Amino acid sequence: MLVSSFPGSTVYQHTDLVRVPHDVLNNKVDAVLLEAETEETGSLDLVRKLRRQKPGIPVFILSKTSNLCEAAVAAGADGYFVLPDSEQQLLDAIRSAKNKEHAS
Repeated sequence: MLVSSFPGSTVYQHTDLVRVPHDVLNNKVDAVLLEAETEETGSLDLVRKLRRQKPGIPVFILSKTSNLCEAAVAAGADGYFVLPDSEQQLLDAIRSAKNKEHAS
């Protein structure tokens, strides 16, 4: 979905959140999309870490619970999607965030 919607972009996929900050710091990254199942997965800590290391990069959270999504925004995420939001809403939000970043 993401790869075909953003031609010329590279998508990094990780099952281990420890690798995410490394890729964000060492590569050109336009946005970060994190799927969070529970607070124990470390996704909120990762949002905080990304905010400290790369404050201008858009960070979005996907989760099945609105409570976790709202906690992610409080931790610094730019937005969230409670699954199952539509694929088009997700793509529109990423495009909007990329446009804001490039306009700055």
